[in-house]
Amino acid sequence: MLKGRKFKGMMVMLLSVCLVFVFSSSVFAAQTNTGTYSFTGKSEAIITYTNITNPSINVTTTPTSGTSDLIVQLQQNINGTWTNAVSSWNSGTTTDTCALNYNGTGTFRIVFTTNNNTSTLQGSYSITKW
Repeated sequence: MLKGRKFKGMMVMLLSVCLVFVFSSSVFAAQTNTGTYSFTGKSEAIITYTNITNPSINVTTTPTSGTSDLIVQLQQNINGTWTNAVSSWNSGTTTDTCALNYNGTGTFRIVFTTNNNTSTLQGSYSITKW
């Protein structure tokens, strides 16, 4: 009888340790940056990441002003020049998320821009790097 209780106790303790590891690793798996954007007809760099390999980034935007779609770019610094690595677009009127994935290593930044040079775009963003 005592042997069965010890076994159950060890199993509960082992399960607890495993759960703590699973939850802590998921917390540290992603880095999220949040903020606001505001620009009229020009690009706005949001955040720069250095020494990254194969970036996978989700960008969520919530517009508060303006109706033009946002072009969301993941740009790479190649020999001092920012070059578009991959881009997508988010809605200019509702909360929207796009995924930017690139196979490469280096320094990257997220840039918001629009095709409408006269529209003022404002809102909030959340960038999650996996």
